[in-house]
Amino acid sequence: MATDNSTLCKITNQSGKDMVIALALSGNETPAPGSVTTASRQLALLPLAEGGTVLKNGATGSVSLNQSYQPGSGEEGPIKDYDLTGSDSTWLYPLVQLSLSQLDNGTGYPPQTVTPGNTQAMSQAINFYQLLAVYPDSQLADDYMKALSAAKEAAVAKAAGSGQSAQDMLDAIDGQVSNFFKTTKEYADVTLADMVAVDSYYANFPFVWAQYKDSLTYYLYGSDGETGQFVGTVSLDKEGAADGQKANAGYTCLFAPAIHPNTTSRTDTDDSKAVPLTYAKGLFVDDATAAKPKIALKGSFLLKQFFTAKEEDTQVMTVVGGQCNGVTCIGFDTPQPSRTKHKTAAQSQVTPVEKYWNALVNPKSQLDMLISILTFVGAVAFIAINAVTIYKIYRWVKARRRANEPVTAENARKRLALVEDESEEESEVTFGQYTGGSNPQWKKVDFAQVRKEIELERLEITKAKLLEGLEEQRSSMDGILEYFRVLKASDVVEIQSEAVDIGDSIDALNEATPEKLKDIIAAEYKAFSARQPKLKSVLDRVSDAISDDTNQMVTESLERSAKIVDQVNDMQHEDESEIEDEDPFVRDPIRPWEWIK
Repeated sequence: MATDNSTLCKITNQSGKDMVIALALSGNETPAPGSVTTASRQLALLPLAEGGTVLKNGATGSVSLNQSYQPGSGEEGPIKDYDLTGSDSTWLYPLVQLSLSQLDNGTGYPPQTVTPGNTQAMSQAINFYQLLAVYPDSQLADDYMKALSAAKEAAVAKAAGSGQSAQDMLDAIDGQVSNFFKTTKEYADVTLADMVAVDSYYANFPFVWAQYKDSLTYYLYGSDGETGQFVGTVSLDKEGAADGQKANAGYTCLFAPAIHPNTTSRTDTDDSKAVPLTYAKGLFVDDATAAKPKIALKGSFLLKQFFTAKEEDTQVMTVVGGQCNGVTCIGFDTPQPSRTKHKTAAQSQVTPVEKYWNALVNPKSQLDMLISILTFVGAVAFIAINAVTIYKIYRWVKARRRANEPVTAENARKRLALVEDESEEESEVTFGQYTGGSNPQWKKVDFAQVRKEIELERLEITKAKLLEGLEEQRSSMDGILEYFRVLKASDVVEIQSEAVDIGDSIDALNEATPEKLKDIIAAEYKAFSARQPKLKSVLDRVSDAISDDTNQMVTESLERSAKIVDQVNDMQHEDESEIEDEDPFVRDPIRPWEWIK
C-alpha cells in the first residue's frame, strides 16, 4: 500500500533515551490504523513507517497520523491536530509533548527533533504534579487552580463568533496557563498538555505505585469503626519487561487477604484466596466492569510529613487507599504492626510512619483518619480533573480552528458544560468506588480545614495514648498504696501526692477544648515524663515492703508507661496545618530516573 505522505510526521530522537510515540485516545476518536492500543484502551502506541514502535536514540523515524472521529460523535472526518507524547520505551513515562498541526500544502506535519532540553518541561511537570498532590493547600496550588479557572473564563470571553475566535480562544488558554508557570521558580517550561500527559500516565500504568521496581508489596491496614484490622496485602510483580499492551502493563497485581485480620501484629496472608486486580483509570479493582467493586484502591502521593508532622520530612511516599471488602483501609510499602505491650523502647526500632499508625489504638480514630485521608486524596484528584477538562476544551477549539468554524459564546459555554458534566460524573463514580461513599463533597474541600481536622485527630490520638500512660502510672501507685501500713509515712505522702497529680492530669486532658488541647497535651506530657523516674525511685525504695506479685505488677506497669513516654514523644510535633511557603519544596519525588539503572 502506498504511503500517504500527507499524514506523515518525521521525528528525530536525540533525547538520550529510546522512545515510543504515544497518542491519548478520547471517546470520540478511533485509533489510527496499525496503532498498538494499550490494555487500558486509553493510549495508542504509533507504529513507525520504518517498522516497530521503538524509535532508538539517535535515529529518525516517521509516524502516520491518520485518526478519524467516530461516527455519531458530533465530529466528522480526519483529525488534523495532534498532541503526541514521546515516551521512554522501558517504563513508558512521558519525555516530551509534541503539538502538531497538518500542513496545508499536503506535505504532512512539521518535522520534530527531540533533545534533552525538550524533555525538561516534562521532568518539571512530573515534579509539579507530585507537589500539587502533597501541598494542595499551598499558595502555589491555589494560584494554579485560579489560572485554570481564569483560562476557562478567558476562552469563553474570546468566543466572539468571528473567524478569529477559535485562535483567540486558544491564545487565551495558553496565555493564562503559560503565564502562571512562568511565575514559578522550578516549573517555567510546563504546559497544560504536559500536565495532562503526566496525569494520563499515572492513570493508565501502575509503574509509579510500584516505585519503578520489579516487585513491591503494600500492607493494608483498616477499620470498620469497631475493630482495627490488618486487611491483607497488595503485591505488584513485574513479569519480564514493562509492556503497555499487557494487562497492568506487565505487572501481576494481587490482593491476598489476611489470615488473622484482628491481630495487626501479624501479616500472614492466605495466598490460596488471592484475588487478581486490574489497574484502570487510576484504581486497583477486582472487577473493572462493576459499578461498585469489592476492592477499589487508589494510589496517591503523600508527604512523609503527613504522618510524622515533622517539618523536615518532605520526602514523597506512595500509599494505596480505599475499600477492601467493606473495610476502609490504607496500604504502606512496609508492615505497620502493633507492637506487643511488653517490648522495651530499645527493642522497638520502628519507622516514623509505623509509630504513627501504631498509635491509632482506637478503631474509631483509625476510621476517622482514613476517611480524612481519602477525602484529601479525592480532592487532590479534582485539581488534575480541572486541567483535563480545560485540555478537552482546548482540543475542541483546535478542531474548530482547523475547520475555520467561528465559535460563539453560547457554543463555548455549552461545550464547556458538557465536558464538565462528563468529567464530574466519571470522577464521582471513581471517588465513590474507593471511598465507599455517596454524594461526595470532595470538590468543595477546604484543604487547610482538612489538615486542621487531621491535626485534631492526631491530637486526640496523642491524648488517648497519654491517658493510657497516666492510667499505668496510677495503677502503679494504687498497687503500692495497698501496703501503706508498712510503708514510711514520707513515702505514703509522696505516693498520694503523685496520685492526686495524675488524677488532675487525667481531668485536664478529658476536659480540654479543641483550641487548648495541643497546649494541655504538651504540659501534661511534660509532667507525665518527669514523673516516670520519680515513680521508679519510689518502687526501688519500697520494693522490700511489698509482695513479689505486686512488685512485678508495678514493674511491668512502669515499663509500659516508660514505653508510652517514648511513643508520645514521637507523636509530639509542631502544627503544620498552615503551609506558609509560597513555593513549597518536595524532596525525593517518585521519579523513574531514581530507579532506572
